[in-house]
Order: sequence, then C-alpha cells, then structure tokens
Amino acid sequence: MPVFGESNIMECKTQASMESNVQSVLEHHKGKKILVVFDVDMVLTQPSDPAVQMGSMAKHRKYLGQLFEPLSDIEKKMALTLAAISGQPQLVSQKMPEFVQSLNAMENVYTIGLTAFTTGEFQKISSLEKWRIDVLKSFGIHLGHKDFPAEQVVLSSGCNGANSLFLEGIVFCDDVNNPQAKPDNLFAFLKHTDWVPDVIIFMDDRDKYLHAMGVTKGEVQDLTEDEVLNVFIPTTPNPTSGYLLFVPSQDIYSLDMTVEEGIKMVVSAGIVTPEHEGQ
Repeated sequence: MPVFGESNIMECKTQASMESNVQSVLEHHKGKKILVVFDVDMVLTQPSDPAVQMGSMAKHRKYLGQLFEPLSDIEKKMALTLAAISGQPQLVSQKMPEFVQSLNAMENVYTIGLTAFTTGEFQKISSLEKWRIDVLKSFGIHLGHKDFPAEQVVLSSGCNGANSLFLEGIVFCDDVNNPQAKPDNLFAFLKHTDWVPDVIIFMDDRDKYLHAMGVTKGEVQDLTEDEVLNVFIPTTPNPTSGYLLFVPSQDIYSLDMTVEEGIKMVVSAGIVTPEHEGQ
C-alpha cells in the first residue's frame, strides 16, 4: 500500500505571520498529536554581529557562500561554530519566548529544537550542547515535553566526542554540512522514544532543510519493510505544497517515454500521446 504524507511549505517574513500560520495548522489538526520543531540558529537566536543576523542574511548570504566555498567540511564546521559562540547571542524576535511558552501550555502539542550544531568540547566551552541550552534558557525558551527522555540520548556517534544527540528538548545534529542529518536524527529520536506525532510543524530559515524533511522516505521504508520511491504531487495554486506518495518499488512500471512526452500527455489529458502509444 502506498503511504501518503501531506507536505506544505509556507514562507513567513514576520513573527506575526509565522504565529498566524502555525495557529491555523493547530486549529486544522485540533485533537491530534502535533510536534512543533524549531531550528535554533536564525529562528530562535542569532549571533550578535549585525552582518550575520537574520535581517542581513539576504544581503550577505551570497558573499558568505563565496567565503565558505573553498573551505573543507571541517573548516566550515569550525567557522559556523565560531560565528555562533562569538559575542552574546540575541533573540531573532523578542516575542519568540512567549510564543514557545504558549505552545508548551497547549494540550497535545509538543515542542522540540532541531539544530545543525556540533557538540562536545570546543575551545573554552566544555559542552557546546549545554552552552546552547543555557543560552535559550536565559531568554526564557524551554523546549521539550515531560514525555521525552530526561537523560541524554546519543543518536549517532561522531569523532572527538562530537555526537548527534538529544538533550533537554533539543536534537543536536553534529553533521552540520549534511541537510539530511536533521530529518535522520529527528526520526531516530522519535524511534528511540517510540512516539509518533500525527503532524509535524518544522520551522527553519534554510530551504534545504525544509526540503530534506519533506522528502524523507527512510522511516517509511523501515515501517513498511518495502523499498519505496517518493513522488511529490503538487497542488494548486502553490507548487511548493502538495502530497508525497510513497510507492513500493515492485508496483512501479517503467515506461518507454521521455519526461517531455510524459508531461505533454498528462497536461493534454491524454490527447497528445507518444509515438509508441500502441505499446
């Protein structure tokens, strides 16, 4: 049986817009178990340097990308960590702590952090994950739920003590250069807790992480014990919203037609057929 998953990406430029969209989803799925997932950097907090704050990223992202391009993965990881810990982190929005608190007070709503951020010791900081948690707590942001583990959970092992792990309401993904690390570690945590939400709301400032979360199929393969192919079916009027259809590989038929021929046939409702229609 194919497995369906609804996926919808919404762009929010203000705190008010984000809260409004989240509230709409919560009301639409009232009574269901809802997991609200927050990225940390550029969603909850940001560096103190104005050049790399959320309001400047659109202007400077291109130049930052050029600076990072010649760096190795390890050098990129160190540079991102230095940027995060330099100076005193600030809130992206002063209203965010109140918003998180309101979600924590709702029935059937669970909050969790999901950050691509290295763990372990770094320079004078003995534990980067505890440093990050303490920063959020200093702003009054408390993530997690009483049903989640109180102890640290190692999700995957890294080198030099830098593991991907869950601690005090946050999933830390040590592989900061791999967008797939976020969904992989989130689902590893959910599998560890044996808890499955009905709906996931994921807030991130980077498209690559949103898309990686939207097309994840590894957990579906584990649950169905089938090799599956994920197909995104867009809906109108926004082509970034739609459904993911997970189809078992054995149920897929390969057609002897090009992508262009297939699109023409679908758009024309079968009027324009390929030359080998008799096959």
